[in-house]
Amino acid sequence: MKIGSNVVIGFLSLATTTFLTIYNISHIYIHSLPSLITGISFIFVQLVWMNIMLNHSATFFRLHYYKELKKLEKNRSDWPKVAIVIPVYKEPKEVICKTVRAALHQDYPKDRFRVIVADDSPKEFLEISKNCHNGERSKYSVLTRNSRNGYRAGALNHALSKIVDEKYIVVLDADHAPQPHMLKTLVNYMENSDYDVIMFPQYFRNLDKSPVAFASSLLNLHDYFFNRRGKSVTNSSFCVGTNWIGKVSSVKKAGGFYEDSIVEDLASSMILWHPKGLKIGFVKDILAKGLAPESIEAFEVQQYRWAYGTFRLFPQYIKTFKKLTNFQKFDYLNVFIWYLTGLVIVISNLFPLITALGIEFLRFESVIEYGLIIANFTILQYVIFSLPSLIFHKSFSKVFKAQSISMVSTMSYVRALIDSVIDMFKGRKRPYMVTNKRSSKSYLISLLRRAWWVFPLISANTISLLLSLLINGNYIIAGWSMYNLMWWSSSLIFHALWHVPKKKRVIRLATTMPRTFSC
Repeated sequence: MKIGSNVVIGFLSLATTTFLTIYNISHIYIHSLPSLITGISFIFVQLVWMNIMLNHSATFFRLHYYKELKKLEKNRSDWPKVAIVIPVYKEPKEVICKTVRAALHQDYPKDRFRVIVADDSPKEFLEISKNCHNGERSKYSVLTRNSRNGYRAGALNHALSKIVDEKYIVVLDADHAPQPHMLKTLVNYMENSDYDVIMFPQYFRNLDKSPVAFASSLLNLHDYFFNRRGKSVTNSSFCVGTNWIGKVSSVKKAGGFYEDSIVEDLASSMILWHPKGLKIGFVKDILAKGLAPESIEAFEVQQYRWAYGTFRLFPQYIKTFKKLTNFQKFDYLNVFIWYLTGLVIVISNLFPLITALGIEFLRFESVIEYGLIIANFTILQYVIFSLPSLIFHKSFSKVFKAQSISMVSTMSYVRALIDSVIDMFKGRKRPYMVTNKRSSKSYLISLLRRAWWVFPLISANTISLLLSLLINGNYIIAGWSMYNLMWWSSSLIFHALWHVPKKKRVIRLATTMPRTFSC
């Protein structure tokens, strides 16, 4: 793509979503209390999608000004000291030891780094961490605590308090085994920049093991190479909990890690780091390989924890609002709004049935005009939203497949929203929930048990489709029902028919990004 194309696409995205939102809302028809309630719900849905697309547009604009960080390509005699911290809680032995041993065997001066496992596991698990050093006892230690106060953030703060001589801290999840050149690469970036913290992408080595692992991998790369890459221009991306290096002095000065949240990464960045002026950057290098959740249960636990923890932080967002820059206010707000998509998807799937049952809330003079405009602009909006992933993965089928598969998280977001509101009123807090990386014994049974709620939505759209075609003659609602059914049927098919071929699929990851953007 030519230079400046990000700006063009940004304007196209902005124009498309603005027109589509205004056009839809302008056709709302209120004539009764049910139509009023439905119309308000429709406006809510439109505004949520519009906000997400506005943020998407803003990220395109920011990518126009993005410049890749340059690292000092040299072997030096004065390498700074680094502490690699790996927080652990009841992880499998093979997972912990793989990461620890990879961390210990860095191509870095042996006396200039050490590995700290911050292990909050019960006593029966501690022997696992203690025996993963593989003989490298001198630069390896396991930290334990008497309580799990603050959960992961508490463990990180405990480790941070023990870091005195090191200039930098690197944090890795227990499953993210680093590449041998990780430390030298990260230190060279830090030494040649003014960033306090630099993130690098999460890449999952088990992406071909299950549908949700595949979807997690592809969508995760979209988040890093598009969202975090673009938002680093305005220093408004929060630092993800794993795969980052930071200045020990800066992290300590900002207050370490925020303990009163189960999403300590978002909370620490929003409440402590950004208000204190810490600058968070991003580099594209894949320097560690981790494990994505392989079962639907694990994927739901992960998504629920992220959504629930985010919703519970909203009061803190209000309190911290004045301390944030305008871009940070905008981007943090979008994090909260993103998790409303679960509720939005469910509501959107009920609109056709509501209309087919006689509660009309949209009025249009020309069915053809409305249908053509909505269909074409909806497709255009979808293509623009998916464009970063399409460019990076060079495959529409992979992108569509990942998006369809991920729809099983829809109800997790709804439950998280409901639970967070109830818990706020009751003053109740939920414990940290660990994501199990191991696969389920029967994926199909798990799908039927965990995604049961999909079938009522399919039934609702099937009924509205039949009513619209056979009785009402409302082809707009029929098309809307078919659109919804296409997504749900695709999701179930991709889940149910998933198989791992004998020769494992390889998704080629570009080591160099296009000049404009990539995801």
